[in-house]
Amino acid sequence: MIHTEQHFTLADLPAVAEPPEGAGKRWAGIPHRELARALLAEVGKPEAIDGMAIHLSPDRGDVAIGLTYPQLLSDAVGAPCLAVFSSNARRFSLSAYVGISIPDDVSIPLGECVFGSSNTAEEVAHSIFVTLNRGWGIMNRHARLMMDTTIDYDAVCGLLVSAAENEWIQWRNLRRILERFRELSEERGSLTTWDLLRAYAFGARLGPVLGYKMTKGDWPGQVQSIDLFRKSLPTKSVRRKERVRK
Repeated sequence: MIHTEQHFTLADLPAVAEPPEGAGKRWAGIPHRELARALLAEVGKPEAIDGMAIHLSPDRGDVAIGLTYPQLLSDAVGAPCLAVFSSNARRFSLSAYVGISIPDDVSIPLGECVFGSSNTAEEVAHSIFVTLNRGWGIMNRHARLMMDTTIDYDAVCGLLVSAAENEWIQWRNLRRILERFRELSEERGSLTTWDLLRAYAFGARLGPVLGYKMTKGDWPGQVQSIDLFRKSLPTKSVRRKERVRK
């Protein structure tokens, strides 16, 4: 789910969580290596992972870990994926996103988990995988509803301008997003919010992997940017769709 030029492995990750400046005696962070190992242990078999990406901040205080799995069901929109963000420098809360990875394209976050400072690496990993497993069907239905939600070009431009004004993405990336959106729309033959989200994710990959506090002048990370934009899109309700079917 994360796109990084770094090529770190588990061995490169800090094995000890160094206390940040101002931390009290009771502070206890989760070492980055311990968190990554807990995620892999939850999977069980290394061959069950289709891809793993690791990104470290320059001071090694923050880490982003992304995992992608093979596409197991032929009728699924894509493959399951997740991204975990942890800061032992106390720049942001430990959080995770689960979503769908489209083969040879982009990954879309569709759910978020936020954890407290008292959670262990094992508790974090287990909670993420429970969320991914239980929410997989809902995420696929949500994606298909977005595929059925059409949108006009003026609304597309308005949503992208709003994203840039809110500093979710840089202005210079909007042209790249619009070009990608036109390509996807021509393939499908219609303008949909799903293709707009895919195009936005395509442009958001140029942004930073690790985002910090949402204050003036700070950009959100790639995944956070996509998730913010996703929440701004008009779409149908998954639950309402389920009730109609009954």
